[in-house]
Amino acid sequence: MNTNPKKLLAKALSKKTLGILGGGQLGKMIGMAASRLGIKVIIFDPKEDSPAFQIADKYYISSFEDKEKTKVFARECDAVTYEFENVPLECLIYISKFSKTYPGIFPLKISQDRVLEKNFIHKLNINVADFSVVKSKKDIKNFLIKKSNKVLLKKVKQGYDGKGQKKIDLRNLKNLKISFKNNNFIAEKIILFKKEISVIVIRDKQGRLISYKPSENNHREGILIESNYPAKIEKKIEFKAKSIAKKIAKELNIVGVLAVEMFITRNNEIIVNEIAPRPHNSGHWTMDVCNISQFDALVRVIFDLPINSIKYYHKCKMINILGENYEQFFHSLEKAKHKIHIYGKNKIKPKRKMGHVNIID
Repeated sequence: MNTNPKKLLAKALSKKTLGILGGGQLGKMIGMAASRLGIKVIIFDPKEDSPAFQIADKYYISSFEDKEKTKVFARECDAVTYEFENVPLECLIYISKFSKTYPGIFPLKISQDRVLEKNFIHKLNINVADFSVVKSKKDIKNFLIKKSNKVLLKKVKQGYDGKGQKKIDLRNLKNLKISFKNNNFIAEKIILFKKEISVIVIRDKQGRLISYKPSENNHREGILIESNYPAKIEKKIEFKAKSIAKKIAKELNIVGVLAVEMFITRNNEIIVNEIAPRPHNSGHWTMDVCNISQFDALVRVIFDLPINSIKYYHKCKMINILGENYEQFFHSLEKAKHKIHIYGKNKIKPKRKMGHVNIID
């Protein structure tokens, strides 16, 4: 009789199944991390050409509102996670009746609503940008006059990669064409920052917190263009940023991973911009730099596998491959220090993330 605990655990993993809500590139990379450990993967997504289907043992093409299909899906899974925040909250609540869900229902509720998100973080005595819920052009005008000569108008829900955002000032306000009837918005003061950084935090089932070191990020039109590890910041800023991210993860009761995007102002003040209770684009460098990537970390937390410490083997520049520069990855094919990750999306579109390259040093 085999009583070796490690062999027993390895055998048990081969009988486990991870369900992933969302079939985009993050779902694909989470699934690949699970598959490497022998865990079966089931993907649930409404889109027929979802790239995560390519690596799945099984998949469902169905609406997140379809209770019959989500119930069947959930019952086949030992655990379910989500790859983006726009999964309907009701869907995850329903699935939780039949399967364990990670990193949790509460983090999804907070992260998919900008008002809840900002108020939650502010109540933790962590800085966020000044903002106001606006329901008319008059509200925006009053906020502009009171707080700033230029603001970002953001949808309260369903915004990502710069979508659902507009820069507004008093000059272009009168030409703003927008429906306040069907959408909720906030006006947010634009931060004059010197650096953008992000921190990925791991929190396990026992509440133990481990933070990756910060990366330094560059965005264009709301889309991440590149992330650089290590971030060129002072040690005291790094310590504070990691402490902030850990505090948010703890208060959200995250069981999995959390990404926290932050601004560093000219006065070295840290302002939290957004949070994401999942692996994040700005953490893709961990795939080729660390002993445990952000995707590995999520899977390990879900299935009670050890994460002793994070080790770093290289410096790295992560460059996103977008539709308009898709051919860029061909230049990396013969370069040993260029690690290519193509997502397998069928349609190449401008501003669409098609893959990334990690350039290690």
